[in-house]
Amino acid sequence: MSSAQNRLSRSNAGRAATNQSDYIQGPLKWAITFTASLGAILEVIDTSIVNVALSDIQANLGATVSEVGWVVTGYAIANVILIPLSAWLGDTFGKKAILCSQWQALRSHPFFAACQRTYPCW
Repeated sequence: MSSAQNRLSRSNAGRAATNQSDYIQGPLKWAITFTASLGAILEVIDTSIVNVALSDIQANLGATVSEVGWVVTGYAIANVILIPLSAWLGDTFGKKAILCSQWQALRSHPFFAACQRTYPCW
């Protein structure tokens, strides 16, 4: 056996043992699966909401079909940009820090919307 084959067989044997012990076991595995599935389902629901609202957007704004089509295109482009960006941010700063900052932003936006004075809410 050559030295390259020997190194390969040793690295594969060590990797298999490491991977076997790295699997998540128990209820945490199902919680992670549920959370990932919920995120995917919410993305589909969110896209459906945009598609259903197109007729109301067109009627209220007096837009043409081609102009309203840009709403879906812009939404898709935003998703294409934000999904890899959020993965990079999670890897760079930590997933817990990104999640906490997103929750904080989500909670603070209604406050800033209520404080603005240029658009009457009533």
